[in-house]
Amino acid sequence: MSKNENTKFHSPDSAEMLVWIEHMYSLGPRRPGTKPDLACEDYLEGMLREAGLSDVRKEPIPIRVWEADSYCLSISCPPAAFDEVPAFCIPYTAFTPPEGVQGRLVYVPDNSLANSLSGSWKGKIVVADIEFPKLDPN
Repeated sequence: MSKNENTKFHSPDSAEMLVWIEHMYSLGPRRPGTKPDLACEDYLEGMLREAGLSDVRKEPIPIRVWEADSYCLSISCPPAAFDEVPAFCIPYTAFTPPEGVQGRLVYVPDNSLANSLSGSWKGKIVVADIEFPKLDPN
């Protein structure tokens, strides 16, 4: 808060902050530069002003943003072939060339195995189970 501000800052309690967090969560995944991220910035700016801060500003950060229109994981290992395996792309990673990639497939079921294989992934296609942590807000 700057010295010139005449308004008093209202410090939100934990219940009020939880409402803020729930609203921001409802906006969807907030990857940098996406619509939900920009909506979250606007929401936070408004809440900080409402709490009594007047010297609030958003500073632009240049970022390359892309969203996948479609994605799939197809595996071919003659004589077996799996046209599409359930998968989720990781935003902001490198694109696969149109001709695809070839290499030894390494499945990583959890972080313990991922840590043990981290030095030997070069030239391999790594498929990993990624779980988002369950956070307790209390």
